[in-house]
Parts: sequence; C-alpha cells; structure tokens
Amino acid sequence: MARYETLDTDHPDYYDSVVEVGFAQQLSAPQVAHVLQRVAAILDGEAAARIFEGFSHFQLTAMQLHVHFRFARGSLLPQLSGADLENLSRLRPQFIFYFFAIIDATFPLADVPFPAEFREFIILPDHLDV
Repeated sequence: MARYETLDTDHPDYYDSVVEVGFAQQLSAPQVAHVLQRVAAILDGEAAARIFEGFSHFQLTAMQLHVHFRFARGSLLPQLSGADLENLSRLRPQFIFYFFAIIDATFPLADVPFPAEFREFIILPDHLDV
C-alpha cells in the first residue's frame, strides 16, 4: 500500500508528488478529526506557503492517508537562481517527510514508503529561506 512517486500532470506548470501511508492502528472518528487538525496546522505554516501550492488530492480514512502534493514548476516559479532552484528541489521532499513526521508523532504510521529517518524531519523549521 505504501507509495511515494512523482506524477507528471497534464499541466506544464505543475507536477504532483503522490504519497500513500498506512496507520499502525485503525483510527477512531475523533482521531481522524485530530489528524485533520494537524494537517490544517501544517498548511498554516510558513514552510507550506513557501514550498508547495497545495493538495490536488487528499483522502483520509481510518487506516490510510493518500495525498497528492502540488508543486509549481516553469513559469510559475519566481525568478530563482540555480542555487535557489536546487535548494527548493531539496526542500520539497524534506517538507513531505516533515508533513508525515508530524502526523506520525501522534498517530504512528506502520506502512510508509520512506526510510525510517524521515521522522528526523519533524524539526524542519517553519522559517525556511526559499
């Protein structure tokens, strides 16, 4: 079930990173609501605003979370130098790891497509220079 891949979209200015993870235990309805609150808090952060455009798909069930992260490319990116583009390319997967590390801290994930070290990205600061 675990999945992490980049999908090319039909749009030349966007691509999606698709991630599917499974929870270690089935979540109750209040726990599902708590996951949604955590997601909203992450999206409200500075890192999210600077690194990605939003979700093109989001599905949360008691057993899994399936997310398509939408990223800009091409003409939608501000005029960035080569070093800044490289930094952004590095920060995007780190943000995805951060996103799931935050959720995993409260609702352990058992089926993840990342190395175990993804949990270290929980400390990714919200004041990143991008």
